Amino acid sequence: MQQKITVIVPVYNVENYLGRCIQSIISQTYKNLEIILVDDGSTDNSGNICDEYAKKDSRIRVIHQKNRGASGAKNAGIEVATGNYIGFIDSDDWIDSDMFEILLHYANEHSADIVRCDTYINYEDGIEKKNDKDLKVRVIDTVQAIKETVYTDINMSVCNKIFNSYIFKSEKFDEKICCTEDWEFNYRILKKYDSLVSVYVNLPKYHYFMRTGSITHKWNEEAMINSFELFEKIYSCEKNNSEIFPYVCKGYVSHNIPIIKDAILAGKTKNTYFDVIIKNISDKEKLLLFHLGSWKSKLRLRIICHGLWLYKLYINVIGIIKKR
Repeated sequence: MQQKITVIVPVYNVENYLGRCIQSIISQTYKNLEIILVDDGSTDNSGNICDEYAKKDSRIRVIHQKNRGASGAKNAGIEVATGNYIGFIDSDDWIDSDMFEILLHYANEHSADIVRCDTYINYEDGIEKKNDKDLKVRVIDTVQAIKETVYTDINMSVCNKIFNSYIFKSEKFDEKICCTEDWEFNYRILKKYDSLVSVYVNLPKYHYFMRTGSITHKWNEEAMINSFELFEKIYSCEKNNSEIFPYVCKGYVSHNIPIIKDAILAGKTKNTYFDVIIKNISDKEKLLLFHLGSWKSKLRLRIICHGLWLYKLYINVIGIIKKR
């Protein structure tokens, strides 16, 4: 019997982009799909667009619900999913026509629990960022997958992946988290299922759209808090793991210091939580420095820990140099 892939699309006020997203899913070369569109309390025409597509394609099921956030929308889809594998697509993104065929192929070839592909970065002006590479397929164990989750960007999202559906029998997205729910979910399942087989295919098949109005592409205080709280959790969890902890320290700096920079540029540093963040980083300075490899990362960390005013000056000087 042919395997079924459930594709879950959380939808919220994306009427200008939703059609492109849905069309890219229904046009997949792999046809045995269950497509669940979760209208998460949209106030524009998104819900109607979902219903119109459902009339045209029997594989589509629409759920209309009060707003629960991205995590709640994904969980609503998971609750009714019947596929052997489950994938997620953000409703302002789109995918190449053969993405699911390729992901399922490598899932079967390597008996994998998770398969991920590369992504394109698309901007509103049409510019597309991609890396042209020869095909490379990596089969990685859970330890390596955790290292890549805590240090690099390639394993943060759930949207360029398919997951074996058994993972979701006991694990859902944390609805208390609004902006780093994918990241937290990936880390949590890797810690729970320590024998997961992950496959990474370096073909870019997922189109990530850098939309100006998206919550993930603009300053957001809750996103800052979520990111730091997640890394505090990971830091504490991995502190005694000599194999993973160096990657946690590198990720702690590479992900969180840019957020501090964004807060400074947005003038959002005058709140109690920001002071807590700076104190937490300063308390970890020596241990973080020990594991950092880049002198630039070390420099930025030391400047932040020795005075926010100094880091503001550093940002201004770097900005002047770049304009020259």
